[in-house]
Amino acid sequence: MGRDRSLATLAKNMNLLSRLFSKPKPSARAELQKRLDALERGRCQPGEALFASVLAPAERFRPAFLATSPDKEEKYLSDGVLFELAAYLLCRVDSYLFQRHPNLRERYVPFLFRETAALFREPLGVTDDYFADLMNDRMVVYGKLISERKDAKDFHDTIVAAIEDTISNGSPQTRICDRPPCFGSALDIFTFNNALLHWELNYIPIVHKALDEAAQISNAQ
Repeated sequence: MGRDRSLATLAKNMNLLSRLFSKPKPSARAELQKRLDALERGRCQPGEALFASVLAPAERFRPAFLATSPDKEEKYLSDGVLFELAAYLLCRVDSYLFQRHPNLRERYVPFLFRETAALFREPLGVTDDYFADLMNDRMVVYGKLISERKDAKDFHDTIVAAIEDTISNGSPQTRICDRPPCFGSALDIFTFNNALLHWELNYIPIVHKALDEAAQISNAQ
């Protein structure tokens, strides 16, 4: 009995030491928040400021029903969901630059993609190649919606389906599911889509403004 108790105590102490000295899992959301804090304090280089401004809306997204359903907050504010929102934003950035600032598209888009990969690869636990596949998948899907001039509902249904798929699988997958979103209740679907609508109306113009200002600075040099 005494020996078993000693072994149990030793195992408990080893687990405690392991937790104390193990490297914490990196968080894309925490890292992005650091960059946003630096942006607000004016401590960013131009490229860092552009990246933080473009991805800021992804961090700011909060579905309205989380206020009444705290148990859902962890999964809807995960790094996987943050990635899905960031991927959509980058697709919108690519389209906006193509239409408004084509001379800067080849300069800005690869830079933003590299920074996004650096932000998410380790937190998502994926390789460079797999992350590239994830981004390519999203760009193809959202690019197709843009080329077909789909309305906001089609975009939002696709984002919701992607987020649902990411939550169901525990991480983003190399496809966006083509089935209808299936949240816990019809109210969740309505509320989530409504949150996306307000998010897009409030934040996409801010992203466009950041791109316009960066283009103005670049063209003046």
